[in-house]
Amino acid sequence: MKKMLLRVVMVLMLCSSAFLACSKDKESEPEKGAIEKMTDKTAKEIVGKIQAPIKGARSVKDQQEDRSRARKGFKRTINQTYKIFIVFCLRAIRVLINSIL
Repeated sequence: MKKMLLRVVMVLMLCSSAFLACSKDKESEPEKGAIEKMTDKTAKEIVGKIQAPIKGARSVKDQQEDRSRARKGFKRTINQTYKIFIVFCLRAIRVLINSIL
């Protein structure tokens, strides 16, 4: 019985060690050659040159949106001022009419 158990454990250890020895290390990457390094460097430069105008356009768009929001707020302020002025004028007219009558 002990021999059978020992054999089973030995077979399991042998199989597991063989399985682990055959598995590839996923974290290690093969070292890049000179051509691949140059290609990656060139690609990064090209991407940077392409993205620069896009970032500039986005910043201009953001500035225009900010100005648009500011104008809308200014229009609201002017409209509120006009409403207050009209109410004030109507009250003044009412006071004048009441004082005349």
